[in-house]
Amino acid sequence: MQVSETIVFADDFEAAVEFYRDRLAWPVLETGDWGWVLFDAGGAKVGVMNAKVWKDEGGLPKPRVAFKSEGLDEELAKLKEQAVQFDEPKSSGSLRWTHFYDPAGNAYFLWEGQ
Repeated sequence: MQVSETIVFADDFEAAVEFYRDRLAWPVLETGDWGWVLFDAGGAKVGVMNAKVWKDEGGLPKPRVAFKSEGLDEELAKLKEQAVQFDEPKSSGSLRWTHFYDPAGNAYFLWEGQ
């Protein structure tokens, strides 16, 4: 698995997109009509998700690091062997994802697909 991007969530999605795109002048790499914009932050990638669409149970989602996997099932088997807690994988189209957690309860996004 490798880090793919850092994800932040915004209640005011349009204001966040304007901030990163226009004020920081980060180029847009991709967008999704479901509330997603990925920016080139000078060699790193920062994704902004619409928090109104992506609310976690219990409140506003926290920023998280996303890891891209070339084999989600294999990665989950490794995590299970190491007693790492993770959620049941979800899918939509060609995307599959889950979250895994460190001992402090911080969530990390693990995904595969296009």
